[in-house]
Amino acid sequence: MFKIIKLPTLNQYVFSFLNQNKSTSSLYRFSSTVQLQGTINLNNLKTKPLIDQKINNKHYDVAIIGGGSGGLAFALEASKHNLKTVVFDYVEQSTQGNTWGLGGTCVNVGCIPKKLMHTSGLYKEILLNSPGYGFDLNQLNEGKLDSKHFIWENLVQNVQSYIKSINFGYKKQLVDKNIDYVNALATFYDKNTLVFSPKSQHISSYLQDNNLINQEKQEDLGKITADQIVIAVGGRPLILPDEQCKNSYKYGITSDDIFMQKCPPRKTLVVGGGYIAVECAGFLSTLGYHTSMMTRQLYLREFDQDIAYRIVYNLQKENGVNIVPTSLPSSIEKVDENLFKVKIVNQVTQQETEDYKGRFENELEQNKDINCVYFQKLKLDVNDFPTTIFTPTEYSCTGLSEEQSIKKYGEENIEVYHSKYTPLEEQISPRYDEDYNSLQRKAYAKIICNKLENDKIVGIHYLGPNAGEVMQGYAVAMKLGTTKFDLDRTIGIHPTTSEEFTGLNITKSSGEPYEKTSC
Repeated sequence: MFKIIKLPTLNQYVFSFLNQNKSTSSLYRFSSTVQLQGTINLNNLKTKPLIDQKINNKHYDVAIIGGGSGGLAFALEASKHNLKTVVFDYVEQSTQGNTWGLGGTCVNVGCIPKKLMHTSGLYKEILLNSPGYGFDLNQLNEGKLDSKHFIWENLVQNVQSYIKSINFGYKKQLVDKNIDYVNALATFYDKNTLVFSPKSQHISSYLQDNNLINQEKQEDLGKITADQIVIAVGGRPLILPDEQCKNSYKYGITSDDIFMQKCPPRKTLVVGGGYIAVECAGFLSTLGYHTSMMTRQLYLREFDQDIAYRIVYNLQKENGVNIVPTSLPSSIEKVDENLFKVKIVNQVTQQETEDYKGRFENELEQNKDINCVYFQKLKLDVNDFPTTIFTPTEYSCTGLSEEQSIKKYGEENIEVYHSKYTPLEEQISPRYDEDYNSLQRKAYAKIICNKLENDKIVGIHYLGPNAGEVMQGYAVAMKLGTTKFDLDRTIGIHPTTSEEFTGLNITKSSGEPYEKTSC
């Protein structure tokens, strides 16, 4: 038998406070202090990660720090030009002890697992709507579905298995293209030299004084040189500091960990107002888990606020998410094994804290002093940059928000056309809450036009099913300078939710009703 010493969990920020079932063996956190009946100390069984000597001291045409979307794309492109290339990628353990493979945030703890879990919620809604399409769900809890009919562990296992297959595929691509891959941290020694190690403290010691490195540490430390160096590192969730929220490290987890969480989350508090926060709250609540949200100011403050309001309203009305306005947690206390008490502070009455992004204010011009670091002096055109938020009612947009359009062109020089409508798929399967309020998900389409340029479209916004698929084509059209007249003379594909853009005729300025009652 093992004598298990269960350490306090160290967690962080989006903050999902999880009720842990102590009878579930997968919840125990093991560490090097775990002992076998007090007789064998596992500290003595550690193995040292060694540097591949075939790579150590090698010279490359291109060295890339970061094995995510950007780094891998650059590496594969470099191989087309027969450039000798190396990719460094390493993931520091999360506060839950999780790490992941090659591919970066998007593949491992971002876009891919997020959309798969979002899709799981969509399948639940399809089941809920299926009686209208002839299916009988009376045997399932009298026609209702909740978390009792959903196995969280199966979802996590299948998502992680798929992600591992992607990790393997990336490694195979690098091998096939003769691109070296090093699972280690890398940083600059001089303008053409990188020092790397799977242990950050060894790099720090070496940079301070390379004479301090003993033989054991040398086996964990390597160097390479390169003509060009590409920095393609990603980001990690910010941790709410302990002085701002007591026990935040101890009792919270981040979005990095939620996709690997082996136990069901149950009652969850999501702290944050960005798209990751609303997406997490969306799929957790859709899957049947009691979910609350709080943020210090606005939700989705970088997005169109008309749409942001509708998203939060939908989460509250249709998903039952408890919205705690303008607040942040100040402390978290563990009441018992399955319950936390969270104290919150309303931010309206407190002094604002400075936003810190960890980068220069001018994010469009982050040129570096070292001339061997590749950084092209091109600015990304963010005016028509398409994006999607995978909330239960999905949101996609390209171009400017209403607020940005007014600021750029003046309110008198823009025209907004919009429409609210019920997608066909929702029409024959109405659902209601306990007070008989409709739970049908509505769609919303909006375009923003610049009247000074022949009603050129400067912003397109869509809230509804398959938002990313809908917006991708419109993003191309807007890139080419499409106008309201171009949409008007386009024949819509019927019946689709996207066709609404080809028939928008109600302006916001008119004040006329804009909700349709028929297709």
